[in-house]
Amino acid sequence: MGTLINVAAILIGSAIGMVFNTKLPEKALSTVMQGVGLFVVFIGLQMALSADFPTVSAYFVVDGVLVILVCVLVGAIVGSLLGIEKRLDALGQAIERRYANRTGRGQIAQGFVVASLLFCVGPMAIVGSINDALLGDIRTLATKAVLDGTASIAFASTLGLGVAFSAVAVLVYQGTITLLASLAQSVLSAPVVHVMQGVGGLLVLGIGINLLGMAKIKVGDLLPALFVVFLLMAVRSAAALLHLI
Repeated sequence: MGTLINVAAILIGSAIGMVFNTKLPEKALSTVMQGVGLFVVFIGLQMALSADFPTVSAYFVVDGVLVILVCVLVGAIVGSLLGIEKRLDALGQAIERRYANRTGRGQIAQGFVVASLLFCVGPMAIVGSINDALLGDIRTLATKAVLDGTASIAFASTLGLGVAFSAVAVLVYQGTITLLASLAQSVLSAPVVHVMQGVGGLLVLGIGINLLGMAKIKVGDLLPALFVVFLLMAVRSAAALLHLI
């Protein structure tokens, strides 16, 4: 559902941009971004605090808060070594250099490529899709829809119809992540889901802080934290097996 809302926002924003052929005033865009940033901080806090920490503590035999901390720390190390944030930034800058202020032939293709990559690249698409699948929580993707819809107005006013076609790329990309997470849900225990919920909430909080310009948190480098819980599960299983032996 969250991805469908995101797709609809891109289509609506693209239509508005092509009809009015104008960009949003910078002051209005800045205010919108601040409002969205505040909302993202709110839902991030709410997500993180709504995780069932006692259930996590009982499963891992360690305080639930510490489990989430370990996931974030290990994930940050892995993400930093892989340079995820740096690679995402480099991709965005490459797109901007290649297509900025280009008009004429191939404009539809340019609009499609630019908008598709910018709307798909980033932690919000991944975290939001996983939350949608595992928790039925569409708030992250709904917030992303506001951002993408606003950006679509500006992009479509200069790059035209191609921006609207990026909705297909978003549908396939985020839909695939949501589908895979849904399939994995059947084998995930409640404590694991709660850990991912707590970690995901912290990542969403980081996105909100970035949108407000309060700091530059490398949320991209923190993405592996969502999956460190599976490593902890393996360690727990190994420990239990050794104890049985």
